[in-house]
Amino acid sequence: MSHTPGPWVFSESDSTRYISTPSVGPHTNIMGDTDSDYPWTPDKDDDWRLIAAAPDMLAALKSIDRLEVSSNTWRRIQSAIAKAEGK
Repeated sequence: MSHTPGPWVFSESDSTRYISTPSVGPHTNIMGDTDSDYPWTPDKDDDWRLIAAAPDMLAALKSIDRLEVSSNTWRRIQSAIAKAEGK
């Protein structure tokens, strides 16, 4: 898996929303809601924040020890990781 490394940050500038990666470099955008950037972008700020949190959530899921959770929860965690990794 080779997604753009996190953290990802949601920001808004002049009524344009962006998700950027400050750790990669200044003004490195993953997505933005200008017509020229992407053919589709979320309508709600909450969706933008959820997308920006994705690398952190994936890292948190991967850090959970199998013995810390129930079997059902472990299966759900493994399924979410596989989905994020395209498996």
